[in-house]
This record gives sequence, C-alpha cells and structure tokens, in this order.
Amino acid sequence: MHKAIIYLTNLTHINDGIPATESIPLNIGYLAAHTKKVFGNEVDIKLFNTHLDLVEAVERRKPHILAGSNYLWNSNLSYHYLSHFKKRHPEMITVMGGPTISYNPLRRKEFLDKRRSLDFYITGEGEAAFANLVQVCIDGGMDIDKIKKRNISGCYFLSEGEIISGTMPDRIRCLDTIPSPYLGGYLDKFLEGGFTPILQTNRGCPFSCAYCCSAVDYYNKVTFFSTERVKEEIEYVAKRAKSPSVHIHDDNFGMFEQDYEICRKFKEAQESYGWPVYISAATGKNSKGRIVRCVELLGPSIIFSASLQTTNKVALKNIGRENISLDDLMSIQE
Repeated sequence: MHKAIIYLTNLTHINDGIPATESIPLNIGYLAAHTKKVFGNEVDIKLFNTHLDLVEAVERRKPHILAGSNYLWNSNLSYHYLSHFKKRHPEMITVMGGPTISYNPLRRKEFLDKRRSLDFYITGEGEAAFANLVQVCIDGGMDIDKIKKRNISGCYFLSEGEIISGTMPDRIRCLDTIPSPYLGGYLDKFLEGGFTPILQTNRGCPFSCAYCCSAVDYYNKVTFFSTERVKEEIEYVAKRAKSPSVHIHDDNFGMFEQDYEICRKFKEAQESYGWPVYISAATGKNSKGRIVRCVELLGPSIIFSASLQTTNKVALKNIGRENISLDDLMSIQE
C-alpha cells in the first residue's frame, strides 16, 4: 500500500474562540516522533488540538488511522469526532488512548460497548503500543476485520462482542529512544500558536496513591530522559515559545538528583531569553530538601506545594498515602 496517513488528535473544547486547554499536545508529539522513527517514509503523520483544524484536514485528505486522546476533560469530545468521521468513512481505523479508563476488564468492555465507532484502545506506554498497532494495520492492508484477528500488544478491542486484550508492552527503560518531538519540529506550530509548552523529564512514580493513574505497579519504576536532552529541549523552546509559562509533567518534580541541573538550565534560559516567567509543576512527595534547593534557585517563578492530603487516618489508609510530618511541614513553611 501507499503511505499510511495518520492523524493524531488531542482535542480541546473552544470557549468564545479560546481553547479550554492551552497546553501543547506533548502526548501526541511523542507518538508522532516515535512512529516516524519506526516507520520512516511509510507513514505521513499530522497533529491536531482543535476540531476546526481537524475537520478541514479530513475534508482535504482523509486518514487511514484517526487517533484521539482520552482524558477527563476531552473524552466525549474526542469520541464525538471519531464517531462523526467513522460514520462518514467506515473503513477509517479509529483509536483512543489515555489514562481515563478502568483496569477492570468488565468496565473496559462496557467502555467499548458504549463506543461502537471506536476500533482500538491503546493501553500502557503509548509509543510502543501505537507502533505495534500501526505495524499490524500496515500488514493487514488497513482491513479492520483482518487486523482484529491479531493479538496486538498494548491494544484491546471488541471482536464479535467479546473483548480482546493484548499483552501489556514492557515499559520503555531508556526514554531517549523516543525522539524529542520538540527537537524534531513536530510541535513548532503549537509553539508559534501561543500554546503553553509541556516538558517531561521522567516517567513513573514510586508512590501508590489510590486515586492516581500512575499508582499501578506498571508505572512504579521511574525512568528518565537524559539531562542533556531536557536541557536541549529547554533551549529550543525558550527561543520559540510565545507563551510565558511552561508545564512540567513529572509526577514528582524536584525529587531526583537531575532536577537541580534542569532548574539551573531554566534559570539560564530566564536570564538569556526572559523565559519562562512561570513554571507549573507537581513537586515531589519525598526529598523535600532537594526540592527546596530547586525552588530557591528559581524563586517566585515556581510554586512549591507541601500539603496534607487529609488528617483523617481512615481516609489516608484507603487512598494509600502517608502525610508529611508536621515538623517537616513547619520547616518547609519557614
């Protein structure tokens, strides 16, 4: 077959002409960069975060694969457009992926039963799983019936009313094997459009908070992008960003040894380019001394939170958390 045309979407609602989610879609940037690395000229990939751009693109050239992210804030929106195009083009392969999904097989089946226009759901780390699906789609000539006869690692779907679950893909231990979507230019149009950059320096979380999608054993081990790569991304973004802010999407920023070096690079970018003015991050739940060093270096541009989840001992047990000690909390406040 000719090139596989793939559209990756991270759609956001538009209110009075303003995107409700102002962040750059780093998630689909990673998917695009990794998929392009694996398949090269076999694929043609485009990224979208507004439905207006997506509708215009599909009218010009419909994709073989249309994929949408699934978060609390855009789950219905993503499925609305997937189902809209699926009805018009039944041969189009529709995919969703993201953390807003149960780990219970019965609930997963219920999710798919309610979304019959959805062909496949990606689970686990998205890059490897999506590449597995793309390979099977290419091998199967984009024939959905043929594709659904395969067990696809990192994917699950309905076949003859039954849920088929592929094996969970192994975690990516060396994150630098995923090409940088910033350095590869995949996210330039979003930088130029004024969307707020997102940076990720590691993945995973050693804690087991019951309410968090990172709490499952699969994500328990923390893996890292190299410090040099993160520094290159900060330099690249600092020269191009129209938004004054940056979001750091680590689960525990500041808690690890490399984080101070990354903060030094942010400080250097602030002095050279006046960016970022504001840094949004979820600071770590341990190593408070290390986190304080990072916050002291960056001053008022970053917020440091150290809070009690609750003082109810039963609730703490149920959510799998322990509070920071009151002594530590007071010393941090000082």
